[in-house]
Amino acid sequence: MGSERGSGVTAGRDGLEFGEAVGPRLRQERLEGLSMNRAAPDGILVAMLGISDQLLYRADLPQAVVEAAIAHPAWGVRAGLAEHRGTTLRFSRTGTRTCVTLTTEQWSRLVRGEPSERRRYQLAYAAEAAGGRPAPDVYEALAAAGSDEVRAAAASLASMPQRLLRALTEDPAAGVRAAAVEAGWAGFDDGVRARLAADPAEAVRTAVGLARHEEIPVTCALFDRARLTFELVQTRRLAPELVLRLGADKDTTWRCCLARNPYLTPGRSPHSPPIRSTPYASPYR
Repeated sequence: MGSERGSGVTAGRDGLEFGEAVGPRLRQERLEGLSMNRAAPDGILVAMLGISDQLLYRADLPQAVVEAAIAHPAWGVRAGLAEHRGTTLRFSRTGTRTCVTLTTEQWSRLVRGEPSERRRYQLAYAAEAAGGRPAPDVYEALAAAGSDEVRAAAASLASMPQRLLRALTEDPAAGVRAAAVEAGWAGFDDGVRARLAADPAEAVRTAVGLARHEEIPVTCALFDRARLTFELVQTRRLAPELVLRLGADKDTTWRCCLARNPYLTPGRSPHSPPIRSTPYASPYR
């Protein structure tokens, strides 16, 4: 094959053309291929942030690119970095490879540098999902966020310190207090528990009722107030009358959830109610 120098077009194998004359799809495919090339210089890879869709999937992403992505002005790049760190990639021929997660210091800078409170929570959540954990001051900032929604969501973070959950039980927003109950009830002392049980907000008292399901099974009245989801029906200790009610429901999903509830199987829990003879036990146990 020959080449046409000066025209910006080079004739390639099988008649393919490369250069200014190729279409945008082929140019993008070339960029994606370059982004996965281990011999590509760091400077080239940094310049491809926000252009290549595949770059952040690299398990061996160079630290220079990681640092550039942390400080990148585009939210899509920063979010993509958080999403793919710690992800397990599966390859048909070479097995699996896990992307190296960010360090605690890198996660902390990524979260702190985000101007949006909501996105700061999303990045902190991504950090925990990837097996990382931001610095303590990140959790303190989330617990003190100006948005009630963000404070409530932050309470659900797995690494939220117990002392901050305790502080959130005194939050002026009932939704935040309820979220703190759900996340931290097991670690609260008797004084905090008594205060929350007498909270003037029904949402908080309902959260307390659900948190105390080990001591007091969830009743029909509490079920109606809480609008329990399928997931909660599978994980809470339920009063016998509620079990019978859900077991007779026309919606088979409720019965399937009951079949997965460990409290309905004798011997699985010291708190299992005596319902061995009910027809709603799973046939697959």
